[in-house]
Amino acid sequence: MGKRPAVMKGKAVGAELRAKPGINTEEQRRVLFGQTAAVVR
Repeated sequence: MGKRPAVMKGKAVGAELRAKPGINTEEQRRVLFGQTAAVVR
């Protein structure tokens, strides 16, 4: 189904606006990996 032209066209809409998966910035890294037990409480 993913090879159908209409599906491929629909998936391409807004592709440039979607963020790439993963850690892209230092701020994201700090938020994800800079936590301690005291911060989470």
